[in-house]
Amino acid sequence: MCSGVLHGDADGETAETLGVEVGSRVVSIGRLRYASGIPIAILDNLLPAAFAGLEFEALAHTGLYPLLRARGVGIRVAQQRIGAAPLPARRATSWESPSAARCSP
Repeated sequence: MCSGVLHGDADGETAETLGVEVGSRVVSIGRLRYASGIPIAILDNLLPAAFAGLEFEALAHTGLYPLLRARGVGIRVAQQRIGAAPLPARRATSWESPSAARCSP
């Protein structure tokens, strides 16, 4: 599983979803999941900046929820959207970057 972590500012939709102010710092985590060596899904997660100190490298070996629980965070509610669609070219090329290439399926 490959992972990428970006830090940015919350837009209106992100701020509302996370319950933070517009413009607040947020952490965006993108993960590429494999099955039998074939990439099958991209998982995107948004977290408030308070989670910026998580050891995101651990995501290559464990899921996000166990990583959060290990930090003492109890997950009560999670909002998920699941869908299937062709991967836009801009997203496909982002997984072909040198940092993504270091990840192994």
